[in-house]
Amino acid sequence: MVLAAAVFWLVIWQIVAMLVGQEIIIASPLRVVQVLAKLVVTASFWTVAATTAWHIVVGFLIAVAAGTILAWMASPNRWVAALIGPPLRAMRSVPVVSFIILLLIWGGSAWLSGAVAALMVTPVVFDNVAQGLARVPVELREMTRVFAVPRLRAWRGVTAPAVMPYLIAACQTGVGLAWKAGVSAEVIGLPTGTIGERLNTAKLYLATGDLFAWTVVIVVLGLLTERLVVWALGRAEHAFEHSFQGTAQPRHPARSVPPPRHPARSEAESQDLPSSPINVHNVTVAYGSHVVLDRVSCDVPDGGVLRVAGPNGAGKSTLLKIVLGLVKPISGEISGVTGRRAAAVFQENRLCPWLGAIGNLRLVVPALTRDDAETQLVSLGLAPGDLTRPVRQLSGGQQRRVAIARALAAPADVVCLDEPFTGIDAAGIDDVIAQLKARLQGKTVLLVTHDDAQAAAFEGQILRLR
Repeated sequence: MVLAAAVFWLVIWQIVAMLVGQEIIIASPLRVVQVLAKLVVTASFWTVAATTAWHIVVGFLIAVAAGTILAWMASPNRWVAALIGPPLRAMRSVPVVSFIILLLIWGGSAWLSGAVAALMVTPVVFDNVAQGLARVPVELREMTRVFAVPRLRAWRGVTAPAVMPYLIAACQTGVGLAWKAGVSAEVIGLPTGTIGERLNTAKLYLATGDLFAWTVVIVVLGLLTERLVVWALGRAEHAFEHSFQGTAQPRHPARSVPPPRHPARSEAESQDLPSSPINVHNVTVAYGSHVVLDRVSCDVPDGGVLRVAGPNGAGKSTLLKIVLGLVKPISGEISGVTGRRAAAVFQENRLCPWLGAIGNLRLVVPALTRDDAETQLVSLGLAPGDLTRPVRQLSGGQQRRVAIARALAAPADVVCLDEPFTGIDAAGIDDVIAQLKARLQGKTVLLVTHDDAQAAAFEGQILRLR
């Protein structure tokens, strides 16, 4: 389809050129091909094309780096955003010719095209990356906080993959803008040995064929640059998505599948962990004028289970979020959670959709080997062929099993389960309950479920909210 459209417009171009009959006004496609054939066999052509490409590509890459860094700095800090706002607005609104003249006055024409390209592309990259950062799901940010994922690891697993599509879109737009602005700067500044200089020469001698030929070169170089940049960013995106898969270790033929296990915990580490009960005393939580929890109190003994029951909207999930540190009460206090490692099966799955099931486990548990991650996931009913596919391609029930496996794999002392069996088929619930009971022994558990039969499988205290 694309080739047919291109041929159609080439035919139209040829017909118009033949009707006009004056090459000085419009050169035909055949004439442009003839000029290009003569140019590409000369050493000067490649030198000129390489010089312009080098300057513009360097300016473009500087813009990508600057726009990305500035967006990252401004994202969490309003003062930084306010400070860099005026220069960015100037880059967007000031005519490119004004920048070209100023740069000629200040620094000459040698790197004029690269500097202009950088000035034009930086705001584009900044806007897109800032938009991407603003749209990183809050649920995933909270998930990394609950599981205490290190900042750099959270950036690799959550933030960078979420922002990458926005950066790719910015680069696709920015490449064309960089070439247009950069060549325009060369035409005005006339740096020696550049495409802009050759275009100006073609204008002076009314060599329309040369003008069209160099224009074709600019278009081709711009397309090649775009393809290379998008390919490189695509490879980076692929690397982010697969960086947590790990390397499978060959199993001994006679070796049976080992039972799921947690990373080893040192004796010193175990002694440092607090063992006090969780105490919630007269806690009140409100969202605006709507009171969700009103002076709620409860105690969860260390290693015990608290089953939270109540109708929809009673604040069951909110109570778990208080324990996890995601919500702060407006009054009351909670003790026994500071310094304790937590894990959760959230009401939503809160999985990284670009990572596979193994990647989602190893994101929060770096010490977990790929083989152990596979074992834990398979034991919860996932097929081996589904473990490396992005979880967005899995069914709701499969995703729920991944979320449960992640909570069980984490070396946590407090585990919050918010409707953990949502989406799991009736035939598989009993097995999942059995695994949860076996592997949560000795841990402090808060369980929310609307199903009384499922809750009854876990022995412990009951807190009924109204």
